[in-house]
Amino acid sequence: MKEIKIPSLQDELGKSPDLDLFARLYKPRVEHEDMAGLEDEYNVHRIKVEGVVVRYVEDVHSIQMTVEGELPQKILDTLTRDLFEKLRALENAPCELIRL
Repeated sequence: MKEIKIPSLQDELGKSPDLDLFARLYKPRVEHEDMAGLEDEYNVHRIKVEGVVVRYVEDVHSIQMTVEGELPQKILDTLTRDLFEKLRALENAPCELIRL
């Protein structure tokens, strides 16, 4: 019987996954408050920055970050750069940032 080999996460990424970085994925380098998740939501994470909710929604091939209010451009740039850099490091691959 032919053996089926399932690639490990390390094989797929080309390196060992950084679990510490994964744990900080939705903890940007700006002052923020973690928010509790809602029971009926899956793959949705929220934080609050300067009183404004920042929502991250995970999909199979992407993470959409939505800022539910107004924040200074400097903070918006820091939030997007932080998420982009973490994803690129976790995936060990090029990533694309698309602003809507």
